[in-house]
Amino acid sequence: MYSDNLLKICILLIFIVLFLSGCSGGEEKNAVLGPYQMVMLSDPSPPKVGFDASFNVKLKDEGRTPPKACQLRFRHYMPGMAMSHDEDYGLMTAGKRLGEFVGRSRQFSMGGDWVVEFVLDCQGDRYSHAFNYSLEWPE
Repeated sequence: MYSDNLLKICILLIFIVLFLSGCSGGEEKNAVLGPYQMVMLSDPSPPKVGFDASFNVKLKDEGRTPPKACQLRFRHYMPGMAMSHDEDYGLMTAGKRLGEFVGRSRQFSMGGDWVVEFVLDCQGDRYSHAFNYSLEWPE
């Protein structure tokens, strides 16, 4: 009887750990870039002070068709706090599937309000969207 209860507790703990690890992903952020729907996920989510972040972006139009012959780039900066890399855009590389892009930022160097701006150049048209983050200093 004791070993049956212990086995049940172990199985329950395994399910809890698996459930929590599956829920640890970050929050998706959505935007519209011209005719395209954008879904962005950062890792870590949200970005953390003292670390860089990776960004994964998926783009599709209303017909759920990914864009072709497009370039996506991004930058991050603090409004009102001039830094040497404010105008440096990182080019995102193509992901595993058409319409998926991946990129890595520089370090988020301090707590405060940050903007991560994405710019899509697609067949002569340019679209942009900015996501705002308020980052806390680590304790």
